[in-house]
Amino acid sequence: MIKRISFFIFLGILVFKTMHVPTTIDWSIGRLPVLHDGRVKPFDTLARHYLLQIQGRLRVPSNASPTEWLFSMMTRESAFKSDNIILVEHPKLFDAIDNRFHKQKFRVSELFLSQHIERIKPLISSAMLLEKEQRTPIQNSALQVFNRYQAMQNLRTQFFPYNNGSQLGFWNHMLELSQSMDKKDIQSSPKLQPFLEKYNELASLNSSTYFIFGDQWVTIPEAALDQTQTHQILLENYLLLSDAFNQYITNESSPEPHKTQISAYSDGINHLFYQTNKWQSILVNLEFLFNFLNPFSVAMVLYGLIIMMVFLSRFTRFLTANTIIQTTWGLALSFHLFGLIARIIILMRPPVINLYSSAIFVAFISSAIGFFMYKKTRALFYAGYVSTLSALSLIVAYHLSLSGDTMEVMQAVLNSNFWLATHVVTITIGYAIIFMAGFFAISYVLIGTLTTIMTPEFEQRLVRTVHVFLLISLFFNLLGTVLGGIWADQSWGRFWGWDPKENGAILIVIWTAIILHMKWGKLIKVRGLMNLTIGSNMVTMWSWKGTNMLGIGLHSYGFTESTFYWLMMFFASQITIMALGCLPYRYWRSFLK
Repeated sequence: MIKRISFFIFLGILVFKTMHVPTTIDWSIGRLPVLHDGRVKPFDTLARHYLLQIQGRLRVPSNASPTEWLFSMMTRESAFKSDNIILVEHPKLFDAIDNRFHKQKFRVSELFLSQHIERIKPLISSAMLLEKEQRTPIQNSALQVFNRYQAMQNLRTQFFPYNNGSQLGFWNHMLELSQSMDKKDIQSSPKLQPFLEKYNELASLNSSTYFIFGDQWVTIPEAALDQTQTHQILLENYLLLSDAFNQYITNESSPEPHKTQISAYSDGINHLFYQTNKWQSILVNLEFLFNFLNPFSVAMVLYGLIIMMVFLSRFTRFLTANTIIQTTWGLALSFHLFGLIARIIILMRPPVINLYSSAIFVAFISSAIGFFMYKKTRALFYAGYVSTLSALSLIVAYHLSLSGDTMEVMQAVLNSNFWLATHVVTITIGYAIIFMAGFFAISYVLIGTLTTIMTPEFEQRLVRTVHVFLLISLFFNLLGTVLGGIWADQSWGRFWGWDPKENGAILIVIWTAIILHMKWGKLIKVRGLMNLTIGSNMVTMWSWKGTNMLGIGLHSYGFTESTFYWLMMFFASQITIMALGCLPYRYWRSFLK
C-alpha cells in the first residue's frame, strides 16, 4: 500500500512538472485574444508560434515564459536584444568570428546579427535568386537566419511606437500635440510638424497582429489612427497594460501592485470580448487551457513511464502491480483524448487535418487498442510494445510541431469536414493498425533472436495478432483509398491521377493483400509473415511521410533535411531487423536446442 501511495504521489508530481503551469502574467496577458494568420487564438499561442519559428524551442532565456517574452518584444524597446534566441543551423556561417560557432546548431542574439549580418548577405542574396531545391545547405541556412532575424525585428513593430521608452507616453504626447493646436488655424500651428512626425511614425508601423476592439479586429496602430476614436477606451486599456507591464519588469522589488494593474486591464479586455463574442471567448480560453495542460507531452511522458514499469515488472521484483500500469495508462489516454477533443472543438474540424495531427491520432488509436488488449489479457508484452509505438508516434508529432502553429487554417481544397472525417480519419486508422501489426512482428524477431522467452504458445499468439491486424488494416486502408478517390473526383475532377500520395495509399493495400494471400496460400510460414509485415512499416511510412517530401504532386509539403534523415534512419532500422529475422532458426536464441 505504501509503495502504491508513493507511486501515485510521484505520478502526480511528474504530470504537474510536464504541464506548462502559467504565471500570473501568463494568466492575464496570455488569454488576450488575437487574430493572426486568419485564426483567433490566445496571445499565449501566438507567443509559442513565434518562439518555435525563431529559435525552434519554447524555453526562453532569463526564465521568462513565452507570453512574457512576446509581450516584452512588443512593448519594451530593447527587450531580449542581447539574448541568444535566433537559431542558426550551419557550422560555417559564423565560425570565422569565433570557433564556438563551429557546430551544427546554435543560437545568436539579435544584437550579434545586427553587427554581423553583412557577413552572410552574399549568401542571402544568392539564395533569394534560387528555388529551394537549388540552394546549397549553407544558402538555405543563411536565408533562414535572415528570416528569423527579420521576424524578431518585425515583432518590435507590432504594438506601438515609443516616446522615451514608453508607448503610453507616445500616445499621450501625440494627444497633447493634437489638443494644443488651434483648430481654426491648424496649418500655421508650431505643433503641426511634431504632430505629423508622430502621426507618420505611427502610420508606418507594419503590424500584422490584430487585437479585439468591440466587434472588430484591428491592429493597435489602426485603432489609434481611427478618426472617429470609437474604441478610445479600449485603446487606452491596451496602452495602460503595456505601461503596467513595463513597470512590473523594471520594478522587481515591488511587483505586486503592477501585477494587479495588469490583471485589471487584461480582465477588462477579456470581459468585453466575452460580451461581444461568447463562443470565441470560450474557444480562446479552451486553447489557453490546452497550452497549460500540455496534454500530448504529458501522455508521451506517461507512455514512457509505462515502458519503464513494464521493464521493472518483467525483470525485477520492484513493481508487480498490474493495476498501477493500468491506472497510468488510463491517465495517459485521458490526457491524450482531452487533447484530441480540445483540438476538434477549437478548430471545429475532425481530429486529423495535417501531418502533426495524424501522428497524434495514430498514437491514440494504437494506445486505445493496446489498452483494451492489456486490460483483457494482463499481458505486460502488450503494455510495453504498444506504449513504445504510441510514445514514438508522439515524439514524431512533437518534432513536427516545431514548425509552428499546428492549428493552421485549412487550404481551400481540404476545407471539407465530411471528407476529413471520412477519408482522412479512415486512412489514418489504417496507418495506426498496420503499424501495430509491424511492431508485433518486430517483437517476434527481437524476442526470438535475442532472448530465450519465445514459446510455441507465445509464437502462435503473435501470429494470430499480426494476422488479425493485417486484415483490419486492409479494410481501413482500402476503404480510405476509395473515399480519397471520390474526394479527388469532387475536388479535382478525376478519381485517380497517379499522384505519389495516391500511389502510396494503393501500395499499402497491395502490400497487405500480398502478405495475406501468401499466408493463406502457405507460401510463407511464421518468419516470412513477420518479415513481410515489418516491411509494411516501411511501405506505410513512405506513404504517410515520404510521398509528401518528393516535391511533386498535390501532396508535396513537409520536406526538411532532418525529416529526410530520420526517415532514412527508420528504413535502415527496419531493414536491419528484417535481416535479423532472415537468420536461420539455429541462430535464434529462443530456438536453440
